[in-house]
Amino acid sequence: MNQLLKAQADNLTNTFQAQIQALQDKISQQSQPAPKPSRRSHEQYEGDNPFEDRRTFSMEDIMGKDFGQSKPNNLLKEFAIYNRALAKARRAKEDQRVNKLADAFANMDLNDE
Repeated sequence: MNQLLKAQADNLTNTFQAQIQALQDKISQQSQPAPKPSRRSHEQYEGDNPFEDRRTFSMEDIMGKDFGQSKPNNLLKEFAIYNRALAKARRAKEDQRVNKLADAFANMDLNDE
């Protein structure tokens, strides 16, 4: 019986060692470094973007047809005039509020609640 168990154990040991050797050989073949993928530059990737919009627009398309007709100085003058008019309108509105409040105080009596 002991001899039979010993023969079986030796058989298992030999089989196991053969399997281990086969795995080690396989691993050593696979452990060779894989070739690195080539690095692509940014320019090469630009064509891969499906969401990229390749349309071009002129300044007239973006700013309107009258963009090229006005000189920069005229635009600055128009902007300054607009700002002055806006400030004047705000002052007039504030003056109107103050006058209305002053009239309300002037018409107030000490006996008013």
